[in-house]
Amino acid sequence: MTDLAEDIRERGQLQPIVLGPEGEILDGRNRHAACKLASVEPVFQTYEGDDADGYALAVNTERRNLRPSQRHMIKENGTATWAENKEIFDF
Repeated sequence: MTDLAEDIRERGQLQPIVLGPEGEILDGRNRHAACKLASVEPVFQTYEGDDADGYALAVNTERRNLRPSQRHMIKENGTATWAENKEIFDF
C-alpha cells in the first residue's frame, strides 16, 4: 500500500475510483486507501450502468491475481452480488 501511495503522491491518481449508485466503492478500494495515505484528494467516477454488482465482479476478477480456488468460488457464486463475494477479494 505504501508503494501505491508513493506513486500517487508522485504521479497523481491515474484511474478514478468507481462508485456505485449508493456511493459504495465498486472499483478502487486500494486507490482510495492509498490516496488517504498520500494525503491526495481522490478522484471519483460514478458507474452509470444498470448492473453495478456485475461491473464490480468483472473488473475485480480480471485485474487481480486470484488463486484458482478464488476464481472457482466466484464462478460458483455467479449470481451472487458484489457484497456477497467481496471477501474473496480481501487478501
